[in-house]
Amino acid sequence: MGTRGGAGDHAAMKFSKRGQLTQIGFFPFKVKGSVSFPADCRLIVANSHVKAQKTTNARDTFNQRVAAYEFGLMLLRQLYPHHAPKMVRLRDVNPETLQVRPSVIYEMVMSLPEVLTPEEVWKHLGDAYAEDLKRIMQTHNAPEHYLIRSVVLYGIAECLRAEMCRQLLEEGDIQGLGELMRISHDGDRVVRYADENGIWRARPYNYMAETAYLKALVEDLRSEDVDRVRRAQIHLQPGGYACSTPEIDEMVDLSLQVPGVIGAQLSGAGLGGCIMVLVHKDSVADLNRHLTERFYEPKGLEPALTVSAPVKGSGLITIEA
Repeated sequence: MGTRGGAGDHAAMKFSKRGQLTQIGFFPFKVKGSVSFPADCRLIVANSHVKAQKTTNARDTFNQRVAAYEFGLMLLRQLYPHHAPKMVRLRDVNPETLQVRPSVIYEMVMSLPEVLTPEEVWKHLGDAYAEDLKRIMQTHNAPEHYLIRSVVLYGIAECLRAEMCRQLLEEGDIQGLGELMRISHDGDRVVRYADENGIWRARPYNYMAETAYLKALVEDLRSEDVDRVRRAQIHLQPGGYACSTPEIDEMVDLSLQVPGVIGAQLSGAGLGGCIMVLVHKDSVADLNRHLTERFYEPKGLEPALTVSAPVKGSGLITIEA
């Protein structure tokens, strides 16, 4: 694309359709299809006023997470060579592509280390991927450790969530879409806000994909209990990408208190910026008021909410002389 960013924004600018959501695929690039945006809903973009400084620490954090994706996939290809030809990208680590049960995906993720130091990355992967490691590590300052397992679980589950969205809209399952938005944000969050004895406060959020958690998911899948099996589906697991901020988490949790809000999550790469809220059209004013009174005014910030609608992508305009 000639830029130092991703390609999703460019595709949206070109292939968007008025009043519709368009699903785009990459590698290879294709337009998968479009579906009407629900007429009785609105998408609100709310600015946290926290700026992600992509030239400093935020860029390092972002690139460290991308590196964790790549390191995790390399490790999986080493650990499971019989699946390696099919695991070209992290999105390929799923039951359908690998022709395995969902529990096997959890076992594969469980075989990954929770974290790796840069030195451990070289120890595990240096022989097979030396040139790749050099390229990847040049994109950021080395962290104390890379979040391998939680980031990989987030990536696997997020790809499945993204694949489901158009079908949910086609089926009119707006609540199902809202559930995926909430789970997706949990994969990014760093704290959780809640009222405790009348006091609104943040609590630490554990986003690590710990072994006990993954073992419990495997047991749930094997239980044949309908509710346990449903809760253990891969697309319902948040994972831990951890690129939100306390301010964005607070905005999401405040938004979800408003009746008529269907889903809310971080928008974009994170580490600052905006949230997006899917809300019934009759509840837009309530959401605006709630965020203004509970988030913006107490912090001395200007309310910054925008009601968004899908518009047509870029095109040519002919002007008659």
